[in-house]
Amino acid sequence: MQARQSLGIRWTVGNLRGRGFEMLRLSIACAFRVFGRAASYVVCVNSLSAEEARLRTGSLPLEVEWREITVNDISGFLRPHINDEMAEGACWKLIPLRMFPDCHELAMDNDCMLWNLPAGLMQWLRNENRCLIAEDVERKLGIFDQLCPAGCQNSGIRGLPPGFDLQAAIEAVLAAHI
Repeated sequence: MQARQSLGIRWTVGNLRGRGFEMLRLSIACAFRVFGRAASYVVCVNSLSAEEARLRTGSLPLEVEWREITVNDISGFLRPHINDEMAEGACWKLIPLRMFPDCHELAMDNDCMLWNLPAGLMQWLRNENRCLIAEDVERKLGIFDQLCPAGCQNSGIRGLPPGFDLQAAIEAVLAAHI
């Protein structure tokens, strides 16, 4: 495992189809091009072994931690709210809730490529108490649609500040809506 940095970047992948692992390889390589060794990198793998995911992804320009996750890793407070379909697969993004609790944590989908550092992402990194979520051209929130504010958000890129208690935030939303 790498030394912890002020930024941790994570991806969550399952048994991707088609060119999914090629996209993951490019997403990781692009993130490394933008952040270099100033960040730590981890891929949380479900539905296949971490070693198989690493092999399918191919050569990378940096050392990445590959972590296998299963339904047994779901936080206890979430278990009653997650079905066998894992909310159309979206709940895998919450296992574990945080990989880098003491620093900025950027989570990206395998199909997200950063060609440079967007202004919004730079502002988020400079702030110790703001969350980040990507804007999109259309609203696609699936079963979470009614829980989210108006607008076109996309959980493909999301960020949490250092020390943010994601469990408390999720518990508050569940208490208000369930």
